[in-house]
Amino acid sequence: MLYGDIHGTYLEGDDNQTLVNVGSVGNPLDATTASYVVLEGVADSPEPAPFGIQFVRVPFDIEQEIAVAEASGMPEATAYAIELRTGLYRGYQEAGRNL
Repeated sequence: MLYGDIHGTYLEGDDNQTLVNVGSVGNPLDATTASYVVLEGVADSPEPAPFGIQFVRVPFDIEQEIAVAEASGMPEATAYAIELRTGLYRGYQEAGRNL
């Protein structure tokens, strides 16, 4: 099972079942780099076949993304900027963190 839009990468496997969250390209909250997954293998093979899952992290221009958000009048752009720069969800303030 693959899913996304949870903002953090995740991989768990057990009993020939695998759960994967690909992370986030636009607002990763587990790092300050975009994340995507490369899948390699034979889909729907009737026989067991090799299958690979590769998480890939790539840098992106965070300051440019923040500038676009601010220029568009995005609500809560300041909190969004903190998320992009730190990889922390805006709830960090409630945890008493001062960034």
